[in-house]
Amino acid sequence: MPTWPGTLPVRPLEQGYEETLRESQVRSSIDGMPIVQRQRSPGYSKPMSLTFDLTSDQLDTFQTFYRSTLGFGAVSFDFTHPRTGASVSMRFIGGQPPKASAIGYDTYHQSCQVEVMP
Repeated sequence: MPTWPGTLPVRPLEQGYEETLRESQVRSSIDGMPIVQRQRSPGYSKPMSLTFDLTSDQLDTFQTFYRSTLGFGAVSFDFTHPRTGASVSMRFIGGQPPKASAIGYDTYHQSCQVEVMP
C-alpha cells in the first residue's frame, strides 16, 4: 500500500482539521408502530477534512502522489492519524478533489477530504 510522502507535512493545520462521525444507522417505520433503528455495520469509514501549508515543490509532490501513485485518489494509502498518532489506512473521498489556494509567495493551502478506512 502506498505511504504518504515523507517530504510532505504529517500534521495538518489546526484550523483546517475536522473529524466527522458518519451516520451508521438505518431507520424504518411500520404503520402504527414506533420508528425502529439499528446499526448498519460496525465497520464504516470516518470522514476527515485536512489542510496543509505547502511550498510549491511540496504541492508538486502532493499532486504527483494524488494523480500518479493513487490514481487520482482511488487507492488507499498509509497515514499517521493526526489526533491519535496511530497508523491508519486512508483514501480521498471520491467526487471531492483536493483544492490548493495561494496564500503567499511559494506557499499554498492544500485542503482535502479523506476518510479513515475500517
